[in-house]
Amino acid sequence: MSTFRDPADKGGTGAGTRSYLGPGCVFEGKIRGRGSLECHGTITGTVTLDGEIHIGERGNARAQLNAGRIVVDGHLVGNAIGSERVEVGATGKVTGDIRAPSVSFAEGAVFEGNVEMRSTLAGKEKTNG
Repeated sequence: MSTFRDPADKGGTGAGTRSYLGPGCVFEGKIRGRGSLECHGTITGTVTLDGEIHIGERGNARAQLNAGRIVVDGHLVGNAIGSERVEVGATGKVTGDIRAPSVSFAEGAVFEGNVEMRSTLAGKEKTNG
C-alpha cells in the first residue's frame, strides 16, 4: 500500500493523506487514521478513516467501512457507515447495510441489505420549552 501526502497538508496532520492499494494487492486487518483510501485490490477487515474510502471498479472489500464519505464502484460485502455520504456507483455491488445522512445509488448499482438515513440530530429527542 502506497501513501501519497497532499502538499497542502503543511501542518502534517495527515488530513490530506491518500493511501492506495493497487490491483493484485491484498490487505487483511485493521486500518484506521486520518486521510483517505483508494482500493483497487482486496481488503478484509475493518477500515476507519476520517476522509474518504473509495472501492474502485476492480476493488473488493469484505469489510466494515467507516469514513466521512464512502464510494463503492467495486464489490463490498459488509457494512458501510458514512458520517457524510455513501455512494454506490453503476458498477458497484454491496451486500450489507448502509448508514449515512445521504445515500445514493447510480443506475446499474446492485444492493442487498438495509439503508438507514438520519441527520446528526434525527436520533435525539426533541423537547418543548
